[in-house]
Amino acid sequence: MIQKTFLRSRFVGIRRRGYKLVDKDKVPDVSAIVAAWPEWGDPECAWLLVKLLPVADLAPMKAELLPSLDEGWKLSKLFLRLAELDADAPDELERLDSISYCYVLAKLGRAIPNEKAMSIVEQSAGDERFGLLVWSIGKMGLWEVLVWIQQRLPELEERRFAALMQLDV
Repeated sequence: MIQKTFLRSRFVGIRRRGYKLVDKDKVPDVSAIVAAWPEWGDPECAWLLVKLLPVADLAPMKAELLPSLDEGWKLSKLFLRLAELDADAPDELERLDSISYCYVLAKLGRAIPNEKAMSIVEQSAGDERFGLLVWSIGKMGLWEVLVWIQQRLPELEERRFAALMQLDV
């Protein structure tokens, strides 16, 4: 099979082609990416494992996959999947990425206390994903927090602008 050949290549560009082929396959060969993971540890492989592995097989691999999932949406997907097996799994996400944590809880139909939400808003005011945080707070039904955010919008916008100015262009 071409995919397995690509995934065994010592060249990352060829392996990336293999990952794309596996991802597009209607019946992906999960065993091929499971075999490629310990050998190469490619972020693309980690992402496919998150998407394709059965949750029972994914859960024991969480610690080794986390360093390769460098974006909040990838972390969210991992913890949404893990929550299928363990309702407390998203609690660990709070330490890693508070915005993704709020998103996952909102998707699971859970909420956090208003004070905690306000604290996360304070910490995340300069984050480019601030809109996702506001959406999550709304989805959780934390209306008092939304009103609080609305009252502080000028200050929050100023903090976001300051964060943008600090980015290296």
